[in-house]
Amino acid sequence: MQCNVKSFNQKYIIFTDGNLDQQIKNLTPHQSLVYFGQLIQGVVFLQSRRIIHRDLKPGNLLLNCRKQLAIADFGTAVELDKVGGILAKNYILRG
Repeated sequence: MQCNVKSFNQKYIIFTDGNLDQQIKNLTPHQSLVYFGQLIQGVVFLQSRRIIHRDLKPGNLLLNCRKQLAIADFGTAVELDKVGGILAKNYILRG
């Protein structure tokens, strides 16, 4: 399956098949485990860069045409300094 992706100067727009909130009632136990694993990988990635999302919910978890999960809506995210203090509010994820 081929996904529809547009790139603009290293910024990407990925057209999705909706969000997890729209599909949560129809998930099998196996699909739930796969998405949960992808969510954990995403959170670990963000935390390794000292970014805290602060608004994780099914509506902010997008699914692409390959059923891969993407974390969205960083409007309330913050970046932490090396000792855990907030460096910047409303952090915008840079590519």
